[in-house]
Amino acid sequence: MPVILRQTGQQDQYSNTLVLGTGLKVEQTTDGLPQLSALATGGSDYYLAPSGGDDTAALRAAMYKGNRVRLGAGTFTLTDVIDVAEGVNIIGAGSGSGTSGGTSMTKINVSAIAQPAFRFGDTTQFAGLESVRLVGPGKTAGTKSAIMCSRSSTGVALARRLRFRDLHIEGFGEYGIFVEKCTQVDIDNVMVVNCAKGITLQGGGMYRAATVRLQGCEEGFAILNSGTAPTIGVVLDACEVEDCAFGFRLVQAQNVVLNACVTRATRGTGLNLNQTTGVVVNAFRSDASTGAFVNSSHFVIYNGSVGSVINGFTKVNNPGGVPTYEANVSAAAGPVYVSGHNFDTTKVASGGRFAETSFAALP
Repeated sequence: MPVILRQTGQQDQYSNTLVLGTGLKVEQTTDGLPQLSALATGGSDYYLAPSGGDDTAALRAAMYKGNRVRLGAGTFTLTDVIDVAEGVNIIGAGSGSGTSGGTSMTKINVSAIAQPAFRFGDTTQFAGLESVRLVGPGKTAGTKSAIMCSRSSTGVALARRLRFRDLHIEGFGEYGIFVEKCTQVDIDNVMVVNCAKGITLQGGGMYRAATVRLQGCEEGFAILNSGTAPTIGVVLDACEVEDCAFGFRLVQAQNVVLNACVTRATRGTGLNLNQTTGVVVNAFRSDASTGAFVNSSHFVIYNGSVGSVINGFTKVNNPGGVPTYEANVSAAAGPVYVSGHNFDTTKVASGGRFAETSFAALP
């Protein structure tokens, strides 16, 4: 609420000089009265509470460079895309827990719009979204992604240093989180449920994801190329994919480390490496014991992938049947070094490239 300075008729009792602190400016109301307003340069805390109606305009008004936009507990409504400005961090009261989320959370209901809910575009940096529950109208309702971070073909700089933490994302028609040609993106403690695709990292690099869970998506975790540009430098720590068509799929990815990652009840491959370079997998588990399908394979590597090291791979077959190949590495260009696994080697298609060894024996 702006402060209105009104003339009282006792001008001789007051100074005619008003000293303004930083972040303030003097404007006039429509009837000519002076008023104090905040400068639109950001760099401060900006508090928003749910209006009970459409909150899109209020959220857009908060997108000034450097703002910390603090969202109160309750339910917001979003009917169009929010383009997040440089340096803006949107922080809610919590993403809730369980199916309903409870009451002490910030929930944003997103309508069926033709754009992503939150877009981090060209030159956006030092920005993020945390402690929020994003709920779309359903993965078949035509809504796009919940979060999109992407540099356009005419972008002059990478979108970089983005952080997404403590989020619950549910019911979007494309991606939960889509990142393309960005750098230094951190995804921590995020759950994506019932979206067409979970999380996709495409081009760029220096990405990290930890304690991420994807459930009920057509595709789980994908690390892909963007045109001819590979994704370089990714670390996944304790990430889980459950009841998705695919688990972890890597295409032309380079220098990737997966630590203690798990797939459960996937209908396709648990871990799929395609034209990758320098992928290290530590303590991976592909568990098909609770799914309704016999997955196609626990582990597939092909199309000239090189420099792959698997240090600990545990597979659990579906009680209803065993895949034709528990692992298939026959199309890999070089050896796949494996230490510590429980594959039935009679169900490994390797063409001699499946080299059981230990780290001490690696060249």
